[in-house]
Parts: sequence; C-alpha cells; structure tokens
Amino acid sequence: MIYAVINNQTNIVENTVVLNEGAVWSPPEGYYIVDITGTEVGNDWVYDPNTQQWTPPVGYVAPTNSEIPGTTPNVIE
Repeated sequence: MIYAVINNQTNIVENTVVLNEGAVWSPPEGYYIVDITGTEVGNDWVYDPNTQQWTPPVGYVAPTNSEIPGTTPNVIE
C-alpha cells in the first residue's frame, strides 16, 4: 500500500511511504496519511480532507498513456 504523508496545517503531500499489508506505522506529529495506492498523487499535491479530492501542483502535466509503464503493448517482431 502506498500512502501520502500530508502536513496537518497545509494539507500538502510532503512525502510518500510504502507499507506492507499488516504493517503498523504512524506519521510524525503534525502529519497524517492517506492511502494513494492506484492513484497518481505525489509530493506537492494538495488534499482536501472534507471532500477527499486532490489538487495537483501548479504546472503539473498529466502523463500520456504512452508514458505510463504497462499501458502500451510491447511489439515483438
């Protein structure tokens, strides 16, 4: 599972952590975590805990399918 480590005051993602299933870990004081497994969220994204919506950082450009590993078929000739 992948978690965003989010600053309590700014709601900005400052880090991400990968935890094995069943692992127990708590973020440092002043932070909380949100499961981002399967989403495209990373550092500098903003989380709204009331709506559970993410806002990308300024200047963010989403990758195209050809830039995402596993989304285009491999051609073997």
